[in-house]
Amino acid sequence: MDEVNRIVPQLIHHGKVIRPGLGIQVAPDHLAEELGLTGVLILGVQPDSPAAKAGLRPTRRDAANRIQLGDVIVAIDQQPIHGMKDLTAAISKYELGAKLQVTVLRDGKESPFDVVLGNMQ
Repeated sequence: MDEVNRIVPQLIHHGKVIRPGLGIQVAPDHLAEELGLTGVLILGVQPDSPAAKAGLRPTRRDAANRIQLGDVIVAIDQQPIHGMKDLTAAISKYELGAKLQVTVLRDGKESPFDVVLGNMQ
């Protein structure tokens, strides 16, 4: 019922559903687990997305063609994130334009980033 109450006004006002998001592509949970990671591994960051503007890093290849893992999202507003289900649930609590703190594991240490949710249709 909560989902219907959230979506119907958007359909009436915009003619479509507005989905706030970060603008990232993520690894499947089983892959992150196989790599020994707890959280959500960022595989890609869409250009000019909220994640790109905040400075979140995607997985990439270095000059020697070795894979360099991207940031791993471990918390949203200090709420632990263990996998994609947690990330989706955490973001669904916010409206478009909301500012939240995304904590990522980068180079072995946790770092917080402020991200303003954008429209990810």
